[in-house]
Amino acid sequence: DTGPAAQDGKEELEDLVDKARVWAVAFAAAVVEAAKRFFDWVVSGDWMSWWPFWRPDRRLQRLIDDADAHPKDPAKQSALLHELNKFSPEDVIKRIEQRSHAVDSKGVAEYLRALILTNAIADYLPDELSGRSATLPALLQELKQRVSGEDKPFSNPGISDKQPLHVVMVDPKATGRSTRFAQEIFSTILFTVAVGFMWVMGAAALQKYIGSLGGIGTSGVGSSSSYSAKELNKDITPEKNVKTFKDVKGCDDAKKELEEVVEYLRNPMKFTRLGGKLPKGILLTGAPGTGKTLLAKAIAGEAGVPFFYRAGSEFEEMFVGVGARRVRSLFQAAKKKAPCIVFIDEIDAVGSTRKQWEGHTKKTLHQLLVEMDGFEQNEVTLSHK
Repeated sequence: DTGPAAQDGKEELEDLVDKARVWAVAFAAAVVEAAKRFFDWVVSGDWMSWWPFWRPDRRLQRLIDDADAHPKDPAKQSALLHELNKFSPEDVIKRIEQRSHAVDSKGVAEYLRALILTNAIADYLPDELSGRSATLPALLQELKQRVSGEDKPFSNPGISDKQPLHVVMVDPKATGRSTRFAQEIFSTILFTVAVGFMWVMGAAALQKYIGSLGGIGTSGVGSSSSYSAKELNKDITPEKNVKTFKDVKGCDDAKKELEEVVEYLRNPMKFTRLGGKLPKGILLTGAPGTGKTLLAKAIAGEAGVPFFYRAGSEFEEMFVGVGARRVRSLFQAAKKKAPCIVFIDEIDAVGSTRKQWEGHTKKTLHQLLVEMDGFEQNEVTLSHK
């Protein structure tokens, strides 16, 4: 049928077919979009939230509660750290550094994994720019102690920012005065004890040395007998030891002068009425063996006055002042029995040239000169050789 009615029916049929095609395409596109969304949802894992047992937040919360209820159980702590590392590695680091929970080797592995994930491991590595040294060995040593049960902080101050080296500046003026006073007292006492000990030891050594020289008693250096003069007494001297001018052979000039001195002492009026005076001293000189000591013995045997004698070497001691004191003692004894004769044998021991050094010898010589020709008048005849 090719009439108008047939033509209209054909057009309507074509319109319906076109609409059906459009709806089919739209439906197919909607199905594809829904399938894509479903696939993405499956891949993301959000579908697991529909089942309460598999919800991650509930599982994590259960692990946290279980770990907090058993802080000394390292297995429960390791399970929590393993699960927590999937969501928040920072919380793993924070939980380990709180040091309030037990940890084992698995927990240490999770802690190191968290450091790597957060790049916090760089704080323990050496840095050439800042000059920082590696602190990772110290961290591993501390973790090793925690795993072994010694939960003590590994102290190595100054190696990192987390372990700074604390320096306390102390003002010297702020120190206690009592402490300084005690130190001064202690040092003073110690110094006094040391000086006293040295003084006692020195005195003991000196006393021992003095005792070894002359002994303690009449022959000691400090005894009074060592300073007393020696007097020759004819009454107690054996007759064979008494010498006279007849025993002196030769030395006529010296013997003649000495006979005049002896005569003056025997009969002073014979000379003093004419204004004669005794010489201040007589010096006998000569080579050894020429009779100087024999002349002195003859004077002692012929004169009727006291005769004192000393050796020049007896005026010399190691102690300063001993020689001068012996000179004074000699002349004091002579003055008490004046007029008398003082004989000093080998006077060159103290009568040498006065020099700048030899201070002790100079004092002895000065004292001898004062006694011989000092301000006071002496009635003592000094004979020396």
